Amino acid sequence: MEQKRFRIATLFFALAMFMQAAAQVPRPHLDALRQQLRLSANLELEWLPNANGLDTLHVIDDFNRASTGPDWLLDERFWGIENFELVLNDTSPSEWRYLALFKPIFNTVNRKIHSVSYRWGVQADSVGIGEGSFALLINKRSYKGDAYWLWRRTNQTSVWLYAIKNGTWEYYPGQSKEYDRTDANLPIPKAGDVITATMRNEVHSMFFDYYINDHFDATVQDTSKEFAQQDTSYFGLFMHGQNLNNMIDDFTVTWLVADTVPPAGVTDLRASDSSTSSITLTWTSPGDNYWDGQAKVFDLRYATFPITPTNFSLATPATNLPAPAPSGAQQQFTINALQSNTTYFFALRFYDEANHASSLSNVVQSTTAAARVATSLQLLGGCDQIGRVGATLLQPLVVLVKDQFDAPFAGYVVNFTVKSGEASFADGGTDFSMSTDS
Repeated sequence: MEQKRFRIATLFFALAMFMQAAAQVPRPHLDALRQQLRLSANLELEWLPNANGLDTLHVIDDFNRASTGPDWLLDERFWGIENFELVLNDTSPSEWRYLALFKPIFNTVNRKIHSVSYRWGVQADSVGIGEGSFALLINKRSYKGDAYWLWRRTNQTSVWLYAIKNGTWEYYPGQSKEYDRTDANLPIPKAGDVITATMRNEVHSMFFDYYINDHFDATVQDTSKEFAQQDTSYFGLFMHGQNLNNMIDDFTVTWLVADTVPPAGVTDLRASDSSTSSITLTWTSPGDNYWDGQAKVFDLRYATFPITPTNFSLATPATNLPAPAPSGAQQQFTINALQSNTTYFFALRFYDEANHASSLSNVVQSTTAAARVATSLQLLGGCDQIGRVGATLLQPLVVLVKDQFDAPFAGYVVNFTVKSGEASFADGGTDFSMSTDS
């Protein structure tokens, strides 16, 4: 039992060390964007590289706190956080009139939100899920705004698109306004399911695609594009009161941006092995955006002169390079066909799919081994016998050959030749070849 406890403790310690190391990886682009967006400490920011040159940005509110905080505009008499989920409290009357607006991320002229999602809470049930919805393209920074109301009617297995007016269901006095409804394709959502709405503002209509756990459910539209004309609009939630089980978790806003972030520069390039004609290099591979994602290609070069950012293009490019390893993984490559006893300098750059280049790596130098030269020979066995032309020796010759470093030269071929008459092998000579021992 003690051994098992020790192993479990070791596993948790290793996991904690890994997570701590991952958290310490520099992400200056992420830090700069947090400041630019003025995100509170309650929110998570994710920047995910894509292979198509467009990166995906997520801002996530997981509600892991005691109060709603500064990121939401809502009627605080009725909204709160319980068990780390956003809920309407017991005092909320039974009516569709509870809009919660997410303040930090919204549509602007230069930023268009691609999708909004949330997760149904762990205690949500079919009744509550049918009484909770998205508030999309809210026309002003207020929980009394106008917006699209998108939700899954669980009692009718359909997806509906209605209007929110002044933060309530009443578009006209005592009447709602419906834009569209369509049959759902998927089973009724349940607790823990992630609901996503993607938006497509096309020429003749505003489309909303409804997903459950990333599986398509239905599409609804507004051909009038009533709330799709303004440059600035917000997103949030629209709920029915009466203490229903329609609690929300992990509210997420997603948009796309052009990739402007290069891979990180390698700082641990090193020569790990060498021979007379090759040098092996090792490094830690960066990602697409600094240390996130995976870079597309890398350019490894070498020269007999010190490499700098200015003359990197003049160095010889290594050929037949593999694809970059995943971010944080060790990668190795051997450059062959080098000159012996020669000092080389090495450096590399990584590139992403948008052709953004990393900074130049650290420059490492390494020298190939000198070519070995046989400099001495000593007969160890088979001496004191006579060799004659055309005759086979009675005993094999044992020869020790050493190189210029006085090291045994294994596998070196020694030729002895008797040109005429006979020879004593104590003095050297025969007409056959053999390999030395080690």
